[in-house]
Amino acid sequence: MRLSILAAAVTLACAAPVAAQTPPPPPPVSTAAPADVATPETIVAALYAVISGDRGVARDWDRFRSLFHPTARLMPSGLNAQGAGVVRSITPDEYITRSEPFLVGEGFHE
Repeated sequence: MRLSILAAAVTLACAAPVAAQTPPPPPPVSTAAPADVATPETIVAALYAVISGDRGVARDWDRFRSLFHPTARLMPSGLNAQGAGVVRSITPDEYITRSEPFLVGEGFHE
């Protein structure tokens, strides 16, 4: 009996770290409008339609998300303060979090 309890305890102790390392599931997939994804050009046009707008106009972030695979990464590039090239890797939701205040607060047209 003691051996069974010990074996169960060891099994649970070993399983807990494995469960803790399991990555979270990807976000749910939004279904894109067929016209938005018919060609590479329509995908870009849909993207520009979402991010473009006057100051104070809410963006259609569900449409934005629908243009990306659930595990997609955006990789904006630029120069850091020292003038060296840098690339970041962000999710579409991270893009929304970072960009929405500017896009809605200032207005932006692509």
